[in-house]
Amino acid sequence: MKSARSSAASEDDAYYSDDPTEDRIPKSHRNKILALALTVLVGTLYLNGTFAANITLSSGNSIEFGQGVIQTVACAGSPVDLKVTPYSSFINSPGAGAHYLDSVKVSGIPNECNNKDFTIAAFGNSSSTPLNMYGNSSNPIIVYSNQGTFEAGGGGLGLQVTSESGSFTAKLANPALLSKDIFKITVQTNEHPIPCNLGGKCYLGDTSPGGGIIFYSSTTGFSCGVSFTLTCNYLEVAPKTWNGTASDPTLIWSNSFNTITGVPVDNSVNNTMAQVGLGLKNSVAINAIETGTTTAVYKATQYRGGGKSDWYLPTAVELRLLCQWSHGSLQNVSSGCFGIGTPNLGVPAGFTFVDTGGTEYYSSSLSGGGGTAWHQTFGTIRWGGSAPEQSTWEYRSTGFYVRPIRAF
Repeated sequence: MKSARSSAASEDDAYYSDDPTEDRIPKSHRNKILALALTVLVGTLYLNGTFAANITLSSGNSIEFGQGVIQTVACAGSPVDLKVTPYSSFINSPGAGAHYLDSVKVSGIPNECNNKDFTIAAFGNSSSTPLNMYGNSSNPIIVYSNQGTFEAGGGGLGLQVTSESGSFTAKLANPALLSKDIFKITVQTNEHPIPCNLGGKCYLGDTSPGGGIIFYSSTTGFSCGVSFTLTCNYLEVAPKTWNGTASDPTLIWSNSFNTITGVPVDNSVNNTMAQVGLGLKNSVAINAIETGTTTAVYKATQYRGGGKSDWYLPTAVELRLLCQWSHGSLQNVSSGCFGIGTPNLGVPAGFTFVDTGGTEYYSSSLSGGGGTAWHQTFGTIRWGGSAPEQSTWEYRSTGFYVRPIRAF
């Protein structure tokens, strides 16, 4: 595969119009032209069907691949000149080849634009829907100015950002957008979203306020808290080093068959949302009866990641959701986690996946047998060598892995 940036063409070969749909633009030139737009906002801008109202076309300038346009805009209230240059690359293929949008460079960026997101999108000449830059996503290119150091923001995978003083180049790792299909490129600045760990909106896999990882999200919310009367939207799992070691500890549930007042006893796992968020209430009730300091529940509730004091041992259903997330499987409270899928999420979180058993994690849910509790297998074979189940009960004196979670 060979690639090369296209050379600049003469301005005599290009035409420009403030109205990109005017018929006076020759069709043969139409796909060469990039009408550059720079819109700088104080608040957050969302590209949608009404994007045209928020875009100001550059005044009378022609732009082609390899050439830049300088335009005076306002960033945080101060007029500045930014230069925006798109580049294309030629990609060979058997018997054919084509030019693709390869990268976009934005330079002349002042300090007033620090902590802003630069959003770059490409459009055809007739639709308000951004063109597909990534091959599998129509999301725009987003570059974040982190105190003047530019880095890839949200929006898509496969973006490489080269940061220089006052400029950045955003390069697509796998160019997917044909240069001939581009009629207009827009560049906008908007406020960088507050990250999850600082109180912003959270997504699966985000670093969470407690320093763990978000593994479950609910837009409608679920009951939570010590009294189970609060409403939470997220579950986060502690990092694998939560106990001060490189991996999760193996702990017993308890050495007694005590009746735990306030914790439901399930002959079969309650496969409903009623158990999501219930783990903190269960854990507090268990600690009121079980006084050992080396048990699963006690250790989980003593964790203080992120300065939070509401970590707990998950219920059987919460543990199942964690297992499903760790395997990249669809999360469903009424389905099991049978070791299917690729554990691409669970491995960074520190979970072990083996086919020989011994990957059981304790829950705070009691099973119907005397002195037993539910646990979840994270591997493809459960303890004892048999096939995994939705959840399995075991005597509380058996040692299994422990990992705290919290709801917020």
